[in-house]
Amino acid sequence: MHNYAMIPPAPGRLLLAHPDVEDPHFERTVVYLLAHNEEGSLGVVINRANPSAFPSFDSPLMPWFDVVSPPQMIFDGGPVQLEAILCLHPDPELAAGVRSVDVTWDDPEAFAGRIRIFQGYSGWSAHQLESEIMAGGWFVVPAEPTDVLDPEPENLWRAIFARQEDDLRKLSGYPDDPNYN
Repeated sequence: MHNYAMIPPAPGRLLLAHPDVEDPHFERTVVYLLAHNEEGSLGVVINRANPSAFPSFDSPLMPWFDVVSPPQMIFDGGPVQLEAILCLHPDPELAAGVRSVDVTWDDPEAFAGRIRIFQGYSGWSAHQLESEIMAGGWFVVPAEPTDVLDPEPENLWRAIFARQEDDLRKLSGYPDDPNYN
């Protein structure tokens, strides 16, 4: 794997998985970083919709499910604490570019079409993410305000590589299976 000099990880930035990452939790993923400090890092996978995840009818999440940004699905945020639910709304006023929505307090209609629900999250212990970046497993790139709510999450990994201005752009055309290239 190549070791590109990239911007450091920080809240509001994206992690793009290297095309050769074979971990099924992170293969071809885009992770939106929500927190990064000396204690560790936390983010959500923003390009993996889960069409089989659906809130129960008595869940406080149900009114929120009706107002999510298309596609109307819950997303797999990562392999950590799958019972945890995060609802995110873009907010350019914040350093991370998004804010968490409290489903028990906030009004769903106020966020209609501008919210995404994530089940679980992605987490790294202190310095673990930096080690994975140095090993070439992740590329850190700036996020755009529309990334978290992208209506075509299945194309997001390639699209973000394609908008880069350096050698990373070439990875947007990386074949799904290099053996058939």
